[in-house]
Amino acid sequence: MKVDRSRGARVPPRYWLRRRRLVAERDGFALGEFVRGDLARLGRETDRAWETDAGDPAFRVPGPAGHAAVVEVATGDLLGFVGWNQVHWGPTSTCAAWNVGVFLLPAARGRGAGTAALRMLVRWLFTVSPVHRLQAVTDVENTRTRRALAAAWFTEEGVVRGAALRGGVRRDMVMFSLLRSDHG
Repeated sequence: MKVDRSRGARVPPRYWLRRRRLVAERDGFALGEFVRGDLARLGRETDRAWETDAGDPAFRVPGPAGHAAVVEVATGDLLGFVGWNQVHWGPTSTCAAWNVGVFLLPAARGRGAGTAALRMLVRWLFTVSPVHRLQAVTDVENTRTRRALAAAWFTEEGVVRGAALRGGVRRDMVMFSLLRSDHG
């Protein structure tokens, strides 16, 4: 329980969640809108372990994209975020897919938050959009994210060679997918 310093009173943990609109909740974690200060905190507290090198700032990922904060329900603490952007495997909207990802602060890793966040995002994206495919990529050495994706119903498809640049070195990535028909 946190202390509301303006009144000196103890307030229930869910009070802290009222600042953000939640879109999903599962296993003690929730996805919600970012609130003031979230992005600055994520920038300050990240260890940048899997961050790729900066590219051309004029280049933007095409299509719709979005993100949601990952928070702990009991405390309202910001744990990280999930993101998604549209990709296309052909010329029509029936060939669209969502590319998804999860980022957790170092202190939030290893507690099931990544898996819970991915599962909430899967359900939400399949509910609000007609896409048939979700996909994700991660560094071949990022075993935690690989385990979280597998636990969130994704299937490992294969290695995408030299797809990311980190620390000046080309890195292989692993592609995962989840089809609407897989999810039921």
